[in-house]
Amino acid sequence: MKLTFLGTGAADWSRPAPNGERRRLCSTRIGESLLIDGTRQILDILTDPEAITHIVYTHEHGDHFDRGLWESLPHARHLAPFAGEGLESVEPLIPFEAGGMKLTAVRGNHSVPVCHYLVEDGEKTLYYALDSAWLAYGEYAFLRGKTLDGMVIDATIGDGHEGDYRVFEHNSLAMVRIMVDSLRATGILRENAPVFVSHLAFTLHPSSDELRASLTPGYIAPMDSETYEI
Repeated sequence: MKLTFLGTGAADWSRPAPNGERRRLCSTRIGESLLIDGTRQILDILTDPEAITHIVYTHEHGDHFDRGLWESLPHARHLAPFAGEGLESVEPLIPFEAGGMKLTAVRGNHSVPVCHYLVEDGEKTLYYALDSAWLAYGEYAFLRGKTLDGMVIDATIGDGHEGDYRVFEHNSLAMVRIMVDSLRATGILRENAPVFVSHLAFTLHPSSDELRASLTPGYIAPMDSETYEI
């Protein structure tokens, strides 16, 4: 399964960092024809928008859901766990097909209703968990007995920001580590499965080089436009 990170930043990325780094708002391409979330910010690195057949949305916050993107994706269908004109309905725990993948939506924990997605391509299984604080108990119950080959998980808050109020709707890296340790110990997440941290806040993380140097093996902090295979 191929993952291309088109955007990895939280909503506060309104300008480049002092060192010139830029993170666009969160959007991930899976395979060739599926996007999870997306805004117009990705158009400068999405070189073949006509190849996108489906966009699946996690929630309706404007850094994930942007109708202004639609006219640039002429062949895309739009699927969401919330109602709106032009949106096809996604129901939690009912599998559906999109972009050649099998997806199942599971409710997460955020300030507005959010769904995370189990994504299966017949060979590999990914869990995509933006945005959220922790994984909800229902997610653990759903994942129990499954085997994940990778995760994309909210890590809005970096190390050294203990006490930040956003922990009630977003993860910190410390929270991610606790969950990953538990998922590996229970056999849900393969021991060597990569964990991609995304939705990184402009104000709550150091430079990409510093962040990557601080992460232990198994954790990856992708930059925009980077592609990985799981």
